[in-house]
Amino acid sequence: MASARAQHQILRVYTKDGFPIVVQRFDSPTAPRAVVVLACATGVHARFYRKFAGWLSAQGVATCTFDYRYCGLSFPLSYNADAFTEEQRHDAVVAAPRDINLTETWGRQDLAAVIRYASDTWAGVPLTLLGHSMGAHLMTVVPDEWHRVTRFLNVNGGNASWENAVDPEVARYSLDTFIRELLETEGVFRASYLKLGYDLPYGPGLEWIEWFLHTHFSLAKKSDVENVRRLQGIPYLAIGFADDETVSKRMLERHLGLFSHVDGLKTSLYINPSTHNPPWPPCGHVNSFQHATKRTPHAPLATGATPNAGSVQSGRTRAETIWRVYLRWILDGEVDANAGEVRRWKVEDELDVHAEREQHERRERARKSVLAERNERVSAKL
Repeated sequence: MASARAQHQILRVYTKDGFPIVVQRFDSPTAPRAVVVLACATGVHARFYRKFAGWLSAQGVATCTFDYRYCGLSFPLSYNADAFTEEQRHDAVVAAPRDINLTETWGRQDLAAVIRYASDTWAGVPLTLLGHSMGAHLMTVVPDEWHRVTRFLNVNGGNASWENAVDPEVARYSLDTFIRELLETEGVFRASYLKLGYDLPYGPGLEWIEWFLHTHFSLAKKSDVENVRRLQGIPYLAIGFADDETVSKRMLERHLGLFSHVDGLKTSLYINPSTHNPPWPPCGHVNSFQHATKRTPHAPLATGATPNAGSVQSGRTRAETIWRVYLRWILDGEVDANAGEVRRWKVEDELDVHAEREQHERRERARKSVLAERNERVSAKL
């Protein structure tokens, strides 16, 4: 497949297990100065990042976005995914094999295949692995590909365990009952109900729930925590935003606390777009990758209209603000200290991973015991 635009191609890259992953490739008009592989957020399709990827390529950064299997355009060749109706897409997602998941499939198969493709295509060019939200979690579970990576960029990727929610018990109850029940009855994970994008296949949805219920979220498995603590010698930047209603500053820091900081190469940058003068456009959980159009601050809105996330009341676009922050890290590995609160992580910032896991396991055993006793009492009354 190929796009009408000269510098944009749509192609297929095959994973080690033979699945065709659809990659959108954005070539730099000149020899690239850097390469980016962008791993999508939960339920977000690769086409969402097209404006941002096109802008990066114009700055000399060859960029690859892609869809995980059974999302966006990445379906078996027997499907015509780019012509799906809403009903056909739903049926295709329901038909996905139930044994695919986030870590082993979307991470170690799909993302890994695209990293290898980009690394081989632009051999010797510095490669930044950019993970957005869930994509930031998946880039920590592909240790076999880390040797290809020059630097990591985590955008909006935090520990979204129920424990870190504003109202933890309500968050857990809602997802553990309502969303899990829908997963089992309908065969899909209703990410759209959680404002997380398009619905996901059963397997990835099931693992997402397992992440949510664990104190270490995506690093729920002991082996994955051990792997991420071995991530040494590669600069890592995590960026969060004060207007992100999905991932808080606490979630960002709880995730970074699981890493080892002996190498001194992990940094976080926390940005409040509204405090800049003039204010930056909203960044939120997904808006930082959207193209923002300029709008004069004094231009009246149509009756009943409200400003949307794509407009910039300050007259500044994302290409002039947050995209420049991303670009500076991608090209030079530099953090823009004027953009927000910078924190260089140290050994003393590390969480006691083993103690937290033990505490989590004790709590879960106690919770299950209480539920079992409650069920027994209910059964006895019937």
